[in-house]
Parts: sequence; C-alpha cells; structure tokens
Amino acid sequence: MLDLVFGTMVLGRVYGAPPGVAPDRVKALRAAFMAAMRDKDLLADAEKGRVDIIPSSGEEVEGMVKRFYSVPPQQVARVRAVLQ
Repeated sequence: MLDLVFGTMVLGRVYGAPPGVAPDRVKALRAAFMAAMRDKDLLADAEKGRVDIIPSSGEEVEGMVKRFYSVPPQQVARVRAVLQ
C-alpha cells in the first residue's frame, strides 16, 4: 500500500519512450540520460538553483513501474478508499 501512496514521490519526474522502441535505442537513451545527470555544468546550475538531482536508472524506474502495475486491483481499491 505504501508503494502506491508514495511511489510517485520516489519516481519523481519520469522520462519515457513509447512501447516498441528497439532495445539498442532504449539502451542508448538510458546511457545518454545518466551521462547528462553527471554533467558538471548541469550539476553546477542545479546547485545554484538549489535543485536536487537524484537520478534513477532506467532499469530502476522500469522495475518500480512494473511493481506498481502488479498490485492486485483489490489493494488499489483499498488505497483509494483510505485516501478519500
């Protein structure tokens, strides 16, 4: 239940691609994203703006999303009821 409630906080801002993207392109996009998250200029600008950059890898995000979508419907209904 906590995964459903706090999952969006853990994920933050997610960048994705549509289904069916070739695996080699997914790998390239993920590598480019992680390289950008280590860019010294980006990190310096983020620090100036007091913005935390805590990237999650594509594999981590994919795992979390799969876990969220595997939650049985009755548990989703329970979470909705509690949050209302």
